Amino acid sequence: MIDQTRVKSGFDIEVLLGARYLQNVLLLATESGSIPVSGSFHEGDVRVTLNAPPDLDRTYPPNDAAEQLVQSNRGDAFGVDVLVGDSRGADLKITLRLDLLQVSTGLEIDGVDLQLFIRLHLDTQTATDGGLAGVSIDAELVDIDGGVLAVAANATPPISKSELFASIEPNVDLTLDLAGIGGGRLESFALRKHAAVDGMQAALGIYVNLRLHSGPQPDRFVDPRGDVSAAINFLPADTDIAFATRADLYGFVGPDARYRRAEPDGDGYSYPIRKHPSDKTSDVIGQLLDITVRPPQDSDNVRPDPNASRVPGGPQPPPPPSEGGYLTLIIHGDYQIDYFPDPDYRLYIYLFQGLDKDGIMTWDSDTDFEAGILVDIVLGVLSFALIPVLGPWTVLIFAGLEVLKEGAEKIVAAEEFDDRVKANVDATLLDVAPNRLTILRKRWDPFFETHHQLGLRPGGVQINDLGMAMVGAAALTRISKVVRGSVIRAAVRDADGNMTGLLYRVAGLDDFLPLSSLVAPGTDRGSFIPPGPTDEPDLFTISVEEAVRRVAAEQLEGDIQYHVSRVEMVGNKITGMMFISLRERDELRDQLTAAHADAARARIVAEQGDAIRVQVIADFQAQGIIPTQAEIDAETSRRIEELVAQDEAAYEAGQFLSDFEAASDAAIGLILSPNEAGILEKAGILTLHDFVAVHIHLSDEWYFRDRYEREEEPTLAARLADNLRSKPRFHRTPDGQVHF
Repeated sequence: MIDQTRVKSGFDIEVLLGARYLQNVLLLATESGSIPVSGSFHEGDVRVTLNAPPDLDRTYPPNDAAEQLVQSNRGDAFGVDVLVGDSRGADLKITLRLDLLQVSTGLEIDGVDLQLFIRLHLDTQTATDGGLAGVSIDAELVDIDGGVLAVAANATPPISKSELFASIEPNVDLTLDLAGIGGGRLESFALRKHAAVDGMQAALGIYVNLRLHSGPQPDRFVDPRGDVSAAINFLPADTDIAFATRADLYGFVGPDARYRRAEPDGDGYSYPIRKHPSDKTSDVIGQLLDITVRPPQDSDNVRPDPNASRVPGGPQPPPPPSEGGYLTLIIHGDYQIDYFPDPDYRLYIYLFQGLDKDGIMTWDSDTDFEAGILVDIVLGVLSFALIPVLGPWTVLIFAGLEVLKEGAEKIVAAEEFDDRVKANVDATLLDVAPNRLTILRKRWDPFFETHHQLGLRPGGVQINDLGMAMVGAAALTRISKVVRGSVIRAAVRDADGNMTGLLYRVAGLDDFLPLSSLVAPGTDRGSFIPPGPTDEPDLFTISVEEAVRRVAAEQLEGDIQYHVSRVEMVGNKITGMMFISLRERDELRDQLTAAHADAARARIVAEQGDAIRVQVIADFQAQGIIPTQAEIDAETSRRIEELVAQDEAAYEAGQFLSDFEAASDAAIGLILSPNEAGILEKAGILTLHDFVAVHIHLSDEWYFRDRYEREEEPTLAARLADNLRSKPRFHRTPDGQVHF
């Protein structure tokens, strides 16, 4: 384990990377195709294949269609040494083991070494508020050496060192984007190399400060801190990576989380908990009084009697058993009840080491809270108060909270959490813990992005008065991240009319298309049918079964919201529904209004532009002002835009509705029966915005009833109306043609 007394830099967080961890960074680059597994040089006469070390640790099977590294018994394949004081200015020495084949002579040599000397360059981008908007590390090849030079010199004809260098350099000069560390932005970031000393292995040190608020004011942050020159080595020789925080970091993280909840209130600030946390106009149901983050305390506390009156600051629940300690979060608040004193409460959350399904270190949790806390409070506090502390871990941790057993089936939708976390631009404590560090992002598939990561096999956790610390062994792992914005354009059917697939319009293909035909050992790609030569380039088809699998695996956006535009009825039964996604409706609305505004602007300029300019000049003169040409242009433009806005308002109040309905009808391609829509909604593929799916188990059929909205249906007649049957109609002819 770590000797925490050696954590000396004063930065919030120190991470030391050892030789094997850095080796796995390189192996991950080959897995993701950033470093090719094989290649050729000398006009194609020499073929090279890279060797893998014998202990390559993946949490996933390699892609069978890809060329693989040659398995070897050489532990120094992709070996990395941290260099201190190198005369060439190199920071790392990388040893590769190569299998060589000279095609013209048939000469084969296996396992020859190639040494690469790399200089690192740290690049940070500063955000407008003083934090970091981005962090990257560039690798530059400065020299090569090893047995391969002798082999090259003896080749027929000889191959010079300079030719070798030139062929290798493009594959080595890479950039490691660390923008994902800490949720996207940090306060500061520094690097330092450490030589092997006192039983510690040589290491590359990373030093990080979080963006921590020191007050409720938007511009109040903790003062600069940390001195990288004071850092010393604490990476044990028997582990790959060590992570540690400064001892007093606990005292800053809790207040930071509370300060980010502050809202201006008169001359000061308050910390309201609202009935609907994302809506700052909703009712205040309490105040967030304090958030405390701390290590374990003495174990002589006894669990309070849940039926006894609670005393703020009184006995607290005991922690769960956990090797290495646990992190305690205490949320202290009050709940407002009319005509009664506002009761205090405290919610206790304990975080400790766990394992995910891949055997990678993660965080588990346990919780206890005082009797009488209503679900409203739990929702209000948990959904927002802890995101600044836990970041994306919030969703995973709350999935196991005991509060679920108390009747709150869902604390908050994962998608809502995702959006809120993405909107949170400050780093969080657990974001920086390197149990899953995204090194590279690749969009191998149209519907999701693969995050190629280095995971941490648990080696030990320490959470105590000296700070948090952990060590572990590196493993190659990956996760899928759905690319949002796709919509279903049509159902694909067989000759009998049965739905067999779904045609999607895929969002943002710029990252996917360059990789669409490439395969690397770590390529993660599902099955799909790409667009044909005459199809629109963003239309991809997947089977219904594949769509269900992908949604469950978080490789396809689910619950896409749809609007029922028209219905088909045979007799008294709805046999078909015509859908358009809410996204497409919004796009059509924006397109129509923008096109009308452009046309109105052009017409007004042509018909009235000169007269408006003359009037502007006359008005300036009447006021005794001698305007500049820029002032005349600006005022003329302002008056034209006023007329455009008036024209646009008249359009939206009149002709727009019929134009919008016509455009919607022209854009619609998705037609489903109620049974098909119900099956897709149950599978989480889509959801109807205005109606609720009901399954009749006896007949295994689906129908849809109105979703009750009190504000929209204030009378009994409105509530009893069947809005689905009231939709405009369409019908299909036997040959499949659609008519309105």
